[in-house]
Amino acid sequence: PGPLAESTVDIHVTGLPIDGKLINACSPPAQKAIHQLNLRGTIDADVTLYRPPGPGHKHQPHLKGRLHDGTVTCVQFPYELRDVNGLMEWDSEDWTFQRMTATHGTTQVWGGGSFIKRNGGLLDMRLVAKDASFESEELYYALPEAMQQLTREFEPQGRFDIDTHIRWTPGTIPVVDIHQLDLKNDSIKLRSFPFPFYGVTGRVSVMNNPNMNQRDIIITGLTPNQGLTAKHGDDKNIELRGSGEYYPHGEWHISLDKLTVDDLDTGNRFRKALPNTLRAFFEATDPRGHNISADGRLALRGTPGPREMMVTAKWDIDIYHSGTSITAGVGLDDLFGRVNLNGEWNGEAIMGTGWLDLDSVTIDGYQLTDIAGPMYFQNEQFIIGSRAVASDEKAAVGPTAPDDQDRVTAKFIGGKLVLDGIATLDENNAYKIKIHIKDGRVERYTERYAPKQKQLRGVINGNVVFEGRGSDPNSFRGRGNISINPAALYELPVILQMTKALSFLPPDKTAFDRAFVKFESTKHEYFFQQIDLAGDAISLRGRGRMRQSDGALDLDFYSTQPRNKLPVPIVGNLAAGLTENWVYVKVTGTTADPKINQSVIPRLDGLGRSLLGILGPQQPTQRPTNANRGRIQPRR
Repeated sequence: PGPLAESTVDIHVTGLPIDGKLINACSPPAQKAIHQLNLRGTIDADVTLYRPPGPGHKHQPHLKGRLHDGTVTCVQFPYELRDVNGLMEWDSEDWTFQRMTATHGTTQVWGGGSFIKRNGGLLDMRLVAKDASFESEELYYALPEAMQQLTREFEPQGRFDIDTHIRWTPGTIPVVDIHQLDLKNDSIKLRSFPFPFYGVTGRVSVMNNPNMNQRDIIITGLTPNQGLTAKHGDDKNIELRGSGEYYPHGEWHISLDKLTVDDLDTGNRFRKALPNTLRAFFEATDPRGHNISADGRLALRGTPGPREMMVTAKWDIDIYHSGTSITAGVGLDDLFGRVNLNGEWNGEAIMGTGWLDLDSVTIDGYQLTDIAGPMYFQNEQFIIGSRAVASDEKAAVGPTAPDDQDRVTAKFIGGKLVLDGIATLDENNAYKIKIHIKDGRVERYTERYAPKQKQLRGVINGNVVFEGRGSDPNSFRGRGNISINPAALYELPVILQMTKALSFLPPDKTAFDRAFVKFESTKHEYFFQQIDLAGDAISLRGRGRMRQSDGALDLDFYSTQPRNKLPVPIVGNLAAGLTENWVYVKVTGTTADPKINQSVIPRLDGLGRSLLGILGPQQPTQRPTNANRGRIQPRR
């Protein structure tokens, strides 16, 4: 035919093995592609050898056929596939694979791909696997190093479906993107936060970052409606959605724009999983009782350290309490409602702000409702209300006091409480709480906390400060002043017995219509620096103490100037002889059974003079101590 002849040769082969003989007969590019895939098996193929017209042209082979009973173990992704079947085509330079099926153990695999010779060569494959296992060592070692690190950090266990895209150019590191990773009731335990999560279900993608080093990995949820759900205990659910990045040097970021946790148990197993500093915070606050739930956003960063991974965090989360108890200096029990927390943990300290929006909380047996206001965390300090008031930079009341909207407010016994407090969340757990009560009702107090006390009424205003260290009862100290005006306290046993003892008084249930108390206290005892009982007929000023364990009393009262002078000798001639003819009342016994001793004294003693303040400023009083508690002896 001559050198200008055009020719075509068609060959059909059946059962042709892909072995050394066939590979050696192929062109160098074809040999390279087969070696990269470690391709073996048997093919049924149509081979065409085409020579275009003109001098110097060679036959160009073209193969199109079906591979069956093959094996593939890609050098750059050494995950062996068996029972490989599918269509393959080779045009003397490029390979394509279509409608491929294979198995790896019990895992079913589908896929396809190509090897393009131009521009240095490009292997491009897509593999879809069903019911693969995280425990597969072959899969683990087939992954690039960055994904192996990711697997080691999260320690997944269980089975999954996966849609993988593999790209490789000779002389470079392969790029493996996981477009879809469907988790099927798996478990995950983060190495730097070894708190196990079970029943993990959902879809994520694990992609290389195209804008950074190709070994940097991006982890995302695919759609706003898809994410992960998990369990952290018996039927306790977690739902999360977000994205993350993992870097070859071990650093990782996770940003969750949706995090919902139901009934989190913050007990020992959870606390042991926390880094040391964060664990100390939970040990200090000790959330207990009913579990908590949470909803919000969370960002985590893990940075490799010399000994362990350092995890930092930022959050904007709503915490929901349904009967929780915590310690914030004082014990807070039966919390119901929401607390918003917005802050960060830098690996050493917690810093941030928050907002209380609680339905109710119980403090030392007293229930507060509708609690609202700001809170702050900084350098192991926990502050509620005004920072300036809590740190003694501003007064709690008066013209310089902050507005109530900048403080924590609550409802209590029909009135309003304004609270400011500070606590240190360390081994001392020192605390100081300032409380201002406005327009509380005596009748609401007795209805709830002293139901046996009937027909007591009045409006309560005052200021109280409590301070101490943690749960140590001996460190507790309190001080403050309480006024009741108007007051109807006749049925109070102490008032009732004193009124009966003062026989010259008219039988009026409002003999004392105003009351004022200035006090200091310990966990064991009240020390009353000043008690004023004011009425139209007579007014009394007293001082003394009361033991909390049994209500034992030791009180001294002296009469003062009444609002309406009566023709009673003991209060006559007040202007002429300021220290003559006074009523003295001694109260002992207990609050439930007081004993009254009343007498007329011609001249005030030193105690009376100091108490009434007629000899100048009152002398400093001794703070209550354990040593002088024994002075009170309950009557038998």
